[in-house]
Amino acid sequence: MTRVEASKVLKDAPATVKRVAGGRNRLVLRHEGQDLLAVVPFEDLQLIERMLEAMEDRIDVEDAERVLRGIRSGRIKTVTWSEAKRRLDRRP
Repeated sequence: MTRVEASKVLKDAPATVKRVAGGRNRLVLRHEGQDLLAVVPFEDLQLIERMLEAMEDRIDVEDAERVLRGIRSGRIKTVTWSEAKRRLDRRP
């Protein structure tokens, strides 16, 4: 990944867009020596989003499995829907 000062990129934005989109380059924009943001091809963004979604799905499955183990072991108690509704209706 190439690092470029943001001020340089802003001066020539069209060239930067062509560089990233056309050449499959990734850029890290820097300001005062610090990484500020990344400019990546859209396909890379789609891949990142799919990967994040898969990771979130896996976390959800792990959480559900943990709760089910707790219910089966008796550490987590359950109530019927009507009981939960009754309890919620009594809230202040």
